[in-house]
Amino acid sequence: MRSSILLLVGLLMLAQSCKKSDIQQTSPSTVSSDKIDALRQAVATSTGLPLEKVSYSQIEKRFIVDGDALVSLQDAEARFASSESRTATNSTTQRRYDYIISSSKTNVTIYYDVTVPVSWMLILDQAIANWNSAGSAIVMSRVNTQSAATTTVSATYSNATNVIAQSSLPDFYGNPGNSITINTYYSTLSDAQKLFALTHELGHTIGFTHTDGTYGTLIHGTPRKDAGSIMESVCSSWVDFSDYDLIAVRTLYPTGG
Repeated sequence: MRSSILLLVGLLMLAQSCKKSDIQQTSPSTVSSDKIDALRQAVATSTGLPLEKVSYSQIEKRFIVDGDALVSLQDAEARFASSESRTATNSTTQRRYDYIISSSKTNVTIYYDVTVPVSWMLILDQAIANWNSAGSAIVMSRVNTQSAATTTVSATYSNATNVIAQSSLPDFYGNPGNSITINTYYSTLSDAQKLFALTHELGHTIGFTHTDGTYGTLIHGTPRKDAGSIMESVCSSWVDFSDYDLIAVRTLYPTGG
């Protein structure tokens, strides 16, 4: 997510908006530039984004989509290496990533590692409570060990970016996005802005992309524009989910579904 004071550039989910160090990686061997170029083009094509909106980090072995949504190299290979290109619809509305959490994996367990400041932990707890109150099959909980977690939250510090946080999108196998990274340079944001940013990032991990973007699959029953959506890419102050946010999450993850 981006900041407008320095808002979030933010989410995969494709949600984008966020960032990680605990992302699934392929083997440590060097990947050829030709292969990276092909996968980058495939990621761009599949999301309906221009190529310049997709970058690749050789160090972290992941693609960064629209600023804050993350796709690991391993997942890009699984999803896109031999897949056909998909067509995106260029209109603004509630959107989901091509891959969402499978119905058997809707219990999202979240571990905060030692790099996360207590002040951000308290906001994360509230963001988890936000999604648990949305009336969907998604159940999020905080766990005390990384081995029990589907998603690991870590923190870093950089004054060279307007990205508040980055997060991974669900993977090819129906698992929640496995990482969120917080940029503590933005610790001076208000609690309401932090809560918007982290609720947004959790949205990426369960498959939501940016409402004001043009990539992802349109969700039935949501409008062409929803400036009040939690999945807007520019950080606002948390008030509540919009009505269409609730329709979107209940459509993707119905209770009893």
